[in-house]
Amino acid sequence: MAIVPLFELAQQVERDRLFVIDGLVSSPGTLVYGQPKAGKSVLVTQLAHALANGEPFLGVPADKPQSVAIALTDAGALPEFISRYARLDSTYKNVTSLTEPRGYDLERSIENADVLIVDNLDGLLPSDADLNNRHTVKPTLERLTKLIEYGMPVVLVHHASKPGLGKGKTPMGTQFITSWPRHILHLEVNGQGSGTHQLTARGNHVPSTVYRLALEDKGSLHFAVAQAGEVEQKKDGHRDTATRDRNLRMARWIVANCDGLSRNKAAANSLLSSAGVVPRPIRSTSARGGSRWSSRVPGGG
Repeated sequence: MAIVPLFELAQQVERDRLFVIDGLVSSPGTLVYGQPKAGKSVLVTQLAHALANGEPFLGVPADKPQSVAIALTDAGALPEFISRYARLDSTYKNVTSLTEPRGYDLERSIENADVLIVDNLDGLLPSDADLNNRHTVKPTLERLTKLIEYGMPVVLVHHASKPGLGKGKTPMGTQFITSWPRHILHLEVNGQGSGTHQLTARGNHVPSTVYRLALEDKGSLHFAVAQAGEVEQKKDGHRDTATRDRNLRMARWIVANCDGLSRNKAAANSLLSSAGVVPRPIRSTSARGGSRWSSRVPGGG
């Protein structure tokens, strides 16, 4: 019989509550994004198979088999998914497909499934929605949030911004999309190092980790891990979980309340006050003169 400190057991229980697959798929919401043809659909097909069969995903164990609902929103996506999945498991055990994800099928999925995978966000939005307008994106993300609140983990697939706009490193559209998930997986074609692709996993509760992946076709098209390692943090750039959570709350407040506000002192003070931050004026050292100010969190030094 092993004697384990209760603190360690409490940490493990918390991680089990936060993740469906440790460090990769969050129990609340996970955003998977990348450029077109980067392999996102192959990745989530592999994820669906791992969840449905209780098998490892990218080398990380899944606790148990779970029922998976797939919402495919692009025209012609279902035959492609069936073909890919059949090469992994032709019985399709524990996998169902939502035929009308824009309708009430999305909400009904909670009756028959443990996990929902949506591929992709663009096709789930109303036809007149604008990805750059949070007001048209928010209702759809709130539908997914409601499922999460009822205990269903949601994996949402999305496109990266176009190359040249942030070099394709960020999700396409409004910042509201980026602030929605608790965990993010960024898949990109890897031009350097081992493997053919790179998957960067980041979130509030685990260190950012880079997986070098090799896209293999050994009877089935799937990714295999060639190398994995945590992203080295700069000393002056390190943020603990509490700080990241605070920054996330602040970002969400900006998205919800600052549309159309000019970047003036009044708007800044309004933002900082809501976040419990006391503005602290400092004297400018710039050649142009003028004034600058910084912020201080009470009790934060």
